[in-house]
Amino acid sequence: MKSGVEIEWMSWDGCLGTDLDSSSTAVIWILNPGMKPFPRRAAFETSLAFWDRSELPPLDHLIASLFGRWPEACCAIRRALCGDNGGWPWRPPLSHDAEAVKGFVDDLPAYVSRVVVACEFGISRSRAVAEWIAASVGTTAIGNRAKGEPNARLSDLLFSA
Repeated sequence: MKSGVEIEWMSWDGCLGTDLDSSSTAVIWILNPGMKPFPRRAAFETSLAFWDRSELPPLDHLIASLFGRWPEACCAIRRALCGDNGGWPWRPPLSHDAEAVKGFVDDLPAYVSRVVVACEFGISRSRAVAEWIAASVGTTAIGNRAKGEPNARLSDLLFSA
């Protein structure tokens, strides 16, 4: 990806309401577990699904660290050791997600001029991904900096690998 690309983070609603040049824009959707992907809006899109969890209790952190490359196994091991998480699927950002983002970005053609990253509220998950992409191409991501902070766990996974 070239350094002149525009990187932007926003909410799902913001992305759905934004005009995209479908031929030169890439979209990364960060969904909640169990959601169906949104209709395609660009030639290059990917969807990931995990909760906005920045900090994990020690056992969860250990499980995610050891088995994060295999999401299904990681979640099954956590469920076997800790129960069903009160009916909600346990699914924090994992190393598999960071690798998927990196692979998607690495495979984008040079003519992509805009990357939009969207999560539920456009605050934490999407900002972490957008800021990592921007740092890797030497630019600054665009988004609402007045709301929240990038997801620390996801940022650590992206910047450390």
